[in-house]
Amino acid sequence: MKKLRYILIAAIAFGGLLTSCSGDDQEVIFDQTAADGIVGEYSGEWMRVSEGDTTLGEGTLSFTKIEGDYLTQVTAVCSSLDINMTSPANVSHTNIDNYAFVNNKLENGFEAAFFGRVTSEKTSDIQYSKTVKSGRLSKTYSFSFTGTKN
Repeated sequence: MKKLRYILIAAIAFGGLLTSCSGDDQEVIFDQTAADGIVGEYSGEWMRVSEGDTTLGEGTLSFTKIEGDYLTQVTAVCSSLDINMTSPANVSHTNIDNYAFVNNKLENGFEAAFFGRVTSEKTSDIQYSKTVKSGRLSKTYSFSFTGTKN
């Protein structure tokens, strides 16, 4: 009886492996590559937070296609927060007209890993944190930006 039960359970499990999902999956075709879709300049507000202190400043975040379909050049500028950095980033579609970008290497123009997105509503954001050493002391700054396309 036990042997029959194990054979029955194995047959049901094997049958479950052979069932498939619906073949009605729709293929998504994008109008443009991710690198082309993200291109533009966004104006908005930068925020720097460190040890409870928050400083705001007006600035920009811009994207330029540099090579291939999934690579963009990210440029961040905010004179009041001393931000003027450029770095490549990988970019991908998150759906038809939304994009995500990222650079996980610490040795980039931002001197920190960063990530962000660009939405179909023509908004963009980015976040990154950076630790700065001064002698034996170190201070961590968290930066973020939210803006709209010019």
